[in-house]
Amino acid sequence: MTHALFAYGTLMCADIFHAVSGQRLAGTPATLAGFARHPVRGESYPAIAPAPAAGVAGQLYRGLSAAALSRNNTADPVPDISCTDIWDNGADWSDFLAGLAAVDGNLSADPLFCNPLFGDVGLYATSPCAPGGDCGVIGARPVSCGLGAVTHVVRPDGAGDHATIQDALNAAADADTVALADGVFTGAGNRDLDYLGKGVVVRGNAADPAAVVIDCGGSALEPHRGVVFARGETRFAVLRDLTIRNADVADDGGALHITDASPRIENVVFTANHAGRG
Repeated sequence: MTHALFAYGTLMCADIFHAVSGQRLAGTPATLAGFARHPVRGESYPAIAPAPAAGVAGQLYRGLSAAALSRNNTADPVPDISCTDIWDNGADWSDFLAGLAAVDGNLSADPLFCNPLFGDVGLYATSPCAPGGDCGVIGARPVSCGLGAVTHVVRPDGAGDHATIQDALNAAADADTVALADGVFTGAGNRDLDYLGKGVVVRGNAADPAAVVIDCGGSALEPHRGVVFARGETRFAVLRDLTIRNADVADDGGALHITDASPRIENVVFTANHAGRG
């Protein structure tokens, strides 16, 4: 596995980069948007800091080996990194960053940019990098889409904002959250769930999937699924922090049936589910 590295300053010189990394690579001119050079007290070299309207010129080196990345760091102390999202790099939080994941606000999750294909890298309201907890916003961009989101609380006894999970999904708009209280959800409206094509987050109230259970109660005589995604749902449709059990169908997809959709499934446990296929 190889890596890509953005370098600025003296590392833009190919000979210096070779001397530091041990690899001879051709860099491509690149600009790191949203950052600016910033002086470091007591040092001759600059750091970079978030600056939304600025950009740092540098070189992008591709094909860097793990050995080259750690070449000059074997004797260095563990870096002090907090409130940082490293995601979709093939091996996140690896090499000399190992051990820093999931501590001090660090994470490895899709940041949910609003429309990255068209250059809009503001955060969606339900982004894991949106303000919350001890970190505030993670990264250089604020929340700029999916604002005005509502949280719909559903309780197993039907005493929440809506009687069932499906009632909450029916009422929810894009970017809303359906928060499930601890307990076991059963019966009509709490199984065979349909997101209706919406970008909604359905989650347990805690990070422990054992605390919130969707019990489908399915059997060969009475088939039931957990959740169906079949209306073009995107990564803004999220299911996380819960358990789905006892789904039973004769065809495809027991606990989850996904077709022509690409939802995000995070921290979900599947147990005692059955499907004829898939």
